[in-house]
Amino acid sequence: LKRKKMRLVMWLMVATAEAWLAPTAASPSWALEARRRSRLVGKKRSSSKGPKKPSLTAVPGITPPASGKLKAWALGTADRGVRLAAARVGDDLYAFDSSCPRCSFDLDTGELRGTTIVCGLCGQSYAVATGRPGAVVEREGLTKWLGDLARRAPTTKTATPLRTVSAALDGETVLLDVAGSFLADELGGA
Repeated sequence: LKRKKMRLVMWLMVATAEAWLAPTAASPSWALEARRRSRLVGKKRSSSKGPKKPSLTAVPGITPPASGKLKAWALGTADRGVRLAAARVGDDLYAFDSSCPRCSFDLDTGELRGTTIVCGLCGQSYAVATGRPGAVVEREGLTKWLGDLARRAPTTKTATPLRTVSAALDGETVLLDVAGSFLADELGGA
């Protein structure tokens, strides 16, 4: 029984590593458009003192998830890339870092419960709109054992907020705030 559990844990680790090393196929033209828009936004003077609106850029080559579902996206240029997870709740689209801040497992393999996503490994929940961590969802059986193991692992961190990206839909076209989010740093100043 211990060997089977260890094989399962090793398989999960290898599957996660393979997913991260997969090549990206997104066109770099969206990155150039985001850079152009960010330069224009920086020159405009705003008289309102409220939060600034995100500059959304159409990203070709990715499709939105079905309503109530999760989906993974790999975005990148020739030399850099990033994985995002997306959730669609009704007509609203939410995009966030694909990696769980607590255990580094892919969140697109987790569960979407209303406007909350639950990590498939450690059970940590996050609000998809804000990224704020919530309670740990307890499970039973093998998934409970794996979740307990993941939470006790020396590489597991405390729950920190999930990095989110402003997202919207224009028909079936996905719009992301590339310039005003963590994606600008990850993709090299896009």
